Amino acid sequence: MKKKSIVLIILIIILVIVGLTYFIQKDIKEKGKEYTIQEVNDYNYFISKAKNEQKFGIINKDGKQIVPEMYDSIRIANPEKPVFVCAQGDNTIVKNDSNEEIYTDYKNIDTLRLKNVSTDLVYEKSVLKYKNGDKYGLIDINGKKLTDAIYEEIDTLQYKEGELLVKKDGKYGVINQKGNISDMKNIFLLFQIYRGTLSASNSFWNNLQENIAMHLNCLSIYHYIFHLIANFDPSN
Repeated sequence: MKKKSIVLIILIIILVIVGLTYFIQKDIKEKGKEYTIQEVNDYNYFISKAKNEQKFGIINKDGKQIVPEMYDSIRIANPEKPVFVCAQGDNTIVKNDSNEEIYTDYKNIDTLRLKNVSTDLVYEKSVLKYKNGDKYGLIDINGKKLTDAIYEEIDTLQYKEGELLVKKDGKYGVINQKGNISDMKNIFLLFQIYRGTLSASNSFWNNLQENIAMHLNCLSIYHYIFHLIANFDPSN
């Protein structure tokens, strides 16, 4: 019975994807929300490690130490850019290639780790998240604010660079690396999918049907379905 339910879920997902694919590019162009995934051609900066302790810094491509090896961890979102997230315990600051703190208007800035994306890099190259209180927002790699800190969660989508899964008021939605929400208004997915509900075909179908009816943007549904597939656990 469980196998039949799994097969039914997969068939439904496939049918929805096929039905939506035709409209994806049209939808992007009509709403003016196209974006380009930045290519990295030059690796200008690298993480260095202290010899006798677990502390890290930054060197440039000539081997010059530009950020001292004094941090618990360092993350480089884009190795072409002098933007380094330096972590000390639970706190982070951002340094540049002059070892100066930058983006000081924002607190606890961090990178966004990619999931199952074919790339040599680990993080989203164009955006960073920041935290204000218990909410998160986005800035671009140059420090420009893209969104206010209004989200309970910001995470990357499985298999998709440039698209981010966000949670607001307990509801999930998709925004892109420019901070544009998937719909013309602040419309978020009107339900939450938990792994436990995915094993029940009726619950899954009802939720998916509601999403299609209420969520106007085909691209968001398309990528959100892939996110569900990637996190589907048939054992639950």
